[in-house]
Amino acid sequence: MQSPLIPEDESLRLAALRELGILDTPSEERFDQITATVKLLFDAPIVLVSLVDEKRQWFKSRQGLDAFEIARDISFCGHTILGDDVFVVEDALQDPRFQDNPLVTGEPCIRFYAGAPLSGLNGLKLGTLCVIDRKPREFDQRMRAQLRGLAQWAERELNLAGEISLVAARIQLEKMKHEFISTVSHELRTPLTSILGSLALIAGGVAGTLPVQTRPLIEVAHRNAQRLTRLINDILDIDKIESGQMQFNLCAQELTPIVRQAIEANRSYAEQYGVEFVLAHELPGARSEVDSDRLNQVLANLLSNAAKFSPAKTEVTVVIERRQGSIRIAVSDRGPGIPPEFRSRIFQKFSQSDASDTRQKGGTGLGLSIAKALVEQMKGSIGFDSSPQSGTTFFVDLPEARAPELAKNNGRGIGKIDDHP
Repeated sequence: MQSPLIPEDESLRLAALRELGILDTPSEERFDQITATVKLLFDAPIVLVSLVDEKRQWFKSRQGLDAFEIARDISFCGHTILGDDVFVVEDALQDPRFQDNPLVTGEPCIRFYAGAPLSGLNGLKLGTLCVIDRKPREFDQRMRAQLRGLAQWAERELNLAGEISLVAARIQLEKMKHEFISTVSHELRTPLTSILGSLALIAGGVAGTLPVQTRPLIEVAHRNAQRLTRLINDILDIDKIESGQMQFNLCAQELTPIVRQAIEANRSYAEQYGVEFVLAHELPGARSEVDSDRLNQVLANLLSNAAKFSPAKTEVTVVIERRQGSIRIAVSDRGPGIPPEFRSRIFQKFSQSDASDTRQKGGTGLGLSIAKALVEQMKGSIGFDSSPQSGTTFFVDLPEARAPELAKNNGRGIGKIDDHP
């Protein structure tokens, strides 16, 4: 007896077979229809849709056979998956490879075998559609072509089953991810809030005057706790955005007060870097339909990035202006500019121009990705201009909303909005 050889791509083949998620699953009518059709067409006592596992041949559908699997080293189908075409043994007792095979000398007493390989989407041979008889038979080219055609039917069903299994696995993975992030939210944010509060109180002198050597250590701990909190918040925001669970309270609002509020809220952060925020041009009365909290979140990211990458004793300028029906909020720094090789992926998650362990600027690499998603939810867009000579300008363009009285007048055919300052 000649046992089937092991394919050169065996590890990849087995991995693809596992990914199907179909091994040891119950019988299904769509596969049984195939084997029943083949049995009728070829008037054969045994027809199988089989999958060749590491040490066994398992039957997804079977006609005329009680067993669910057999050992791979005595299987005929193990030989079939080594080739691309129909594998035929017209008389096993006359074939040296099979004449002493226990499947030939004992039950089910195979004398004739014809099998067509079944491939996965990646082309790897995963199993067979095979016809078995207990007496010798001839199998001409017409019959081979018929079996090949029916094998394509079986392949389609096999790969469809794999796709369904993959979708189910992805759904389960997403559920596990959301559950994990929810756990992180509760188990990390709660103690971090306590740690931050305690450190702030200690730094504020509640526990008495700190020794000179202790104060820098408390400040370092406080900064790193804040950094970890920002990272957790960013991860939670990304998850909410991707799952569509982030809530937006959109309403037409004047933009200048929101920009002023963001500047004031982040001014102390800029002072750490010796940088000043300046509102160089505002646009009183300009309105857009936004969520003020989410827009503040976007502006906080742009302002903090600008401060972080600006030279000391320079200004970060903020400009509000009209742009053909849109309101642009632009934040400009005098920093070194964005490296050309980084510009195409600047809005991707976890992207940083300096990704080394020793990078000088902190950050999670999530802020701009979150900002882009938030702006797009408010029907706007975000972009940037950058050069080593003039620094970087990030801008947010938001659709301008009509003031209520103008919208009312315009409905009667009187009054219109001027698109120019």
